[in-house]
Parts: sequence; C-alpha cells; structure tokens
Amino acid sequence: MIIAVDGNSASGKTTFANKMAKETGATVIHMDDFFLQLHQRTNERFSEIGGNVDYERFEKEIINPLIEGKPTLNYHRFDCKTGKFAKELVVISNTGKNDIIIEGVYCMRSKKWREVYDKMIFMEINKDEQLKRLKARNPDLLNKFVNEWLPMEKKYFEALFTDLQANNLKELERRGKFEKHRNN
Repeated sequence: MIIAVDGNSASGKTTFANKMAKETGATVIHMDDFFLQLHQRTNERFSEIGGNVDYERFEKEIINPLIEGKPTLNYHRFDCKTGKFAKELVVISNTGKNDIIIEGVYCMRSKKWREVYDKMIFMEINKDEQLKRLKARNPDLLNKFVNEWLPMEKKYFEALFTDLQANNLKELERRGKFEKHRNN
C-alpha cells in the first residue's frame, strides 16, 4: 500500500507517518528530502502552485518507478540547510511486502501522483497551534514561514481541494481513499 500524508506545516504529518511506520514496518519518504536545489529557487518557480518542491526529481525518482513497478526506489536526500545532496543513496524496497508512506506538504501535488496512492490523508491544524509549533521548532524561521511558505501552502491547498472536488472528492472519501485528520 502506498499512503500519502499531506497537510499544513506543523500539523503532525511526520510524527503521524513515523508512528504508522513504527507500528506497521512501513518505509517513510519525506518530501523535505525533495526541497528545491539552490539554482531552482527563482521567483518564477516560487510563483507556481506547488512549486516549492523539486517535483521533477520526485516524479522521476519516486512516482515513475512506482508506476513502472520497479523493485527499488533510489534517491539522495537534499539537505536545505547545507544546500547539498547527502552522499548516501536511499534505497527503498518496492516489492509490495511493506507499505510506503510519502509524507509532507505537496505530496498530493498532481493528479498523476494521487493516482499512485492507495490512501491519502490530509492533516489540518488551527492557526494558533501551528504558529506555536513552528516557533518552537525553529524561531529563526518563523517569519519566513508566516510571510513566504504558509501563503504558498495556502495557494496549493486551495488548488488541491478544487482539483479533488472536480475529481469527486466525496467518492474518494466513500471508498476510504481520502480522509482528513485535525490536530488542535
């Protein structure tokens, strides 16, 4: 099973995915490993809905191999703090024996990606709790979150739910393929 966990920053996506992985033996892929490389961080790119992630690399290294039924997924984590790729290659088995959880904002970015997922979970959080968590996580980046990243996420979520509604969100919910979780 391939499970996507998307949602607001600081809503508990990583904690939820890691807990699920610990309980089930699933492997977690973090969208944070697909941050934009420095040369990709342009005004044009940031103006794209969902453009705040290296979606080309994610699709090439994760989504396409899943669609093609490749037995392994291989990628290098990108560290946004150093601006470099990790030396170690991440190798994930895709034999169907273990679930794969893909977590992080933008993991439901395209219809092609969503069609790969067996289940999609959207994590929400109220604004006050979100700001509290973001400040505790990294007070130096709080202003960047508030002024840049959260507005980009908002545009993405609006587009995502417009697209999901157009593609029959209620039917996805009825079939158990999509659900929302709220953290307060």
